[in-house]
Amino acid sequence: MNKLRAGAAAFGLLLPAVLTAAAQEEPPIPKEAQEVIQKAAALGSYRTKFLLEAKDEEGQTFRLKGTLIFQKPQQRRLEIYQADADQPSQVLVADGTVEWQYYPQDGVVYRALNPPPPPGPHRPFAEVQPGTLRFIGLVEEKGERRLRFEGEPLPSMKEGAPVSIRKMGIEVGEQDGLARKLELLDGEGKPVLSQNFIEIQINVAVEKNQFLFIPPKGLAILDIPYPEPAEPPQREGF
Repeated sequence: MNKLRAGAAAFGLLLPAVLTAAAQEEPPIPKEAQEVIQKAAALGSYRTKFLLEAKDEEGQTFRLKGTLIFQKPQQRRLEIYQADADQPSQVLVADGTVEWQYYPQDGVVYRALNPPPPPGPHRPFAEVQPGTLRFIGLVEEKGERRLRFEGEPLPSMKEGAPVSIRKMGIEVGEQDGLARKLELLDGEGKPVLSQNFIEIQINVAVEKNQFLFIPPKGLAILDIPYPEPAEPPQREGF
């Protein structure tokens, strides 16, 4: 996996050809987290930009940026760019029944039927090991109050990391319950990978064509299955 995919895959941004079922949120979780889930569940849609920063094996930093549009129940459009690029490195479009993943640079299109609930700011604890989530306290960033949580990330979140990952940090907006920052932390509590969601707009009107994808002519379409979840999702929010 190259640097671009290895970094972004950590927060469910880039999906490899072999897909895994969505993480399931299970009890027990702090009451503050229950309140966050309820607030996120009350939203019908949102639009956000994001910035992702990670360190490679040599300790050098690389960056990605992108946009994410989400609308209930499971419609999503995700575009990811390298920091200095004008054209996306990945486009993901899902209408709730079919999910398309398009990698323009590789000339590859993947198609998956019946995708599970997607990750995103509305499911801030989806990648945390059940039973490990802790509420740390309130923090403030640029005048905004956030709730800070920490927990142990799922094993899939640690794959490909240049150093040992010990914890995951999550900061959630107090007003709407959407994630503002996600971090993978090493043994010293320093971020190895961080993702910030910025310019969030909630309950926005979204054009239907945002969730429509027509594969470019001449490209092969590779069908990939999602495995059946072990049990029905719990407290998914959206």
